[in-house]
Amino acid sequence: MTHVNGWKVADDIYIDEVTRLQNLFIPIFFVRRMEGSHDPSKENSKPQSKLQTVMWDVLSGDFDTDLTPEGCLSYVLYHTKPGSIVVFHD
Repeated sequence: MTHVNGWKVADDIYIDEVTRLQNLFIPIFFVRRMEGSHDPSKENSKPQSKLQTVMWDVLSGDFDTDLTPEGCLSYVLYHTKPGSIVVFHD
């Protein structure tokens, strides 16, 4: 919902984020962990335990204001392979 940092927020805040998302988009089956966090205390709690985690293997860097659009594209194309999941923010 608000892209909280999964490494820094309390479990209840993190879980509330996912609960609010589920309430908007029913049904959702997959969740991308914010900030790439992998915290069993968050993932094993309801409603998290019913969702399949999907992680990425290419982080585009589109949030980097020093990276040009062409540089971002070049980076993504170089690192992407069949089956890759690429994170774009904007």
